[in-house]
Amino acid sequence: MELNQLEVFVTVAREGSVSGAALRLHKTQPAVSMALKRLEEALGEPLLVRSGHGMALTHAGRSLLDYAESMLRLRVEAFETLKGLRGMGQGTLTLVGDEGLVDFVLPDLIHRFHLAQPRIAVQLHTPGHPDRIVGEVLRHDYDFGFIATDAVVQGLETLTLRTDALMAVVSPDHPLTRLAPKDLAALCAFPLALHSPRTPMRHKLEALFSHLGIEPRVAFDLSSIPALKTFIVEGSAVGLLPELAVAAEVQAGTLKRIPVPGLRITRPIRMIYRGDVLLSNAAKAFLGVVREAPGKGKK
Repeated sequence: MELNQLEVFVTVAREGSVSGAALRLHKTQPAVSMALKRLEEALGEPLLVRSGHGMALTHAGRSLLDYAESMLRLRVEAFETLKGLRGMGQGTLTLVGDEGLVDFVLPDLIHRFHLAQPRIAVQLHTPGHPDRIVGEVLRHDYDFGFIATDAVVQGLETLTLRTDALMAVVSPDHPLTRLAPKDLAALCAFPLALHSPRTPMRHKLEALFSHLGIEPRVAFDLSSIPALKTFIVEGSAVGLLPELAVAAEVQAGTLKRIPVPGLRITRPIRMIYRGDVLLSNAAKAFLGVVREAPGKGKK
């Protein structure tokens, strides 16, 4: 049973005659009769019979008609959907990234993309563990992934969006704001608020502590950056957090940056995607937005 045979059947049923269906479909009458015959042979049931008023549906024909019309309607909808995707009229862009990263990187890019393509839906997933992101992009689960790592990612294209740096921040009335610049050891004399030990930045910081022989007083060791910032603003701890995560608070004056000589821990913020497959038009449009964004899009 083929869709073109169903189209012939539905048209004959609507027009009430083979000749009327042939005119409607721009086919010859023998071609219409042959398509109808092959459909009846495939189903093993007569679908139409001649009557005094043209062609009439049999019981099998009446049973098939609704299904056939639905299948033809779905075909039209499928073509219209693909046409819309080609013309950027609709579609979905799928993104995945670590929650502690995408909150500070993606809002601007998604906003720019939405202004350019307002009818494209954006789906953003934040997995429980950032190590899953590479595998999910490799499996085509998402169009783009966002990671913060220096490691080479095999099988994926990579765009570096920016470089982030670890920053020491305190509340505006913290004692450190009234002291001369201190080294990391002096900073660690105060209780610290540190981000999750699973992150590459944290690994680098732990290595620096070990190299300098520092035993830090870690008061808050959390995966939630908003919670850490709350404790820092309250003056309960000195924060060692990514610059991206605290830039808004530093600019607003609710947190104050403390320069720390020798604290040079950075991370690249990168977008990854499959370069060996044909990107959807939605994905191509987003890639263009990323590359045009100020200071972004370098390999």
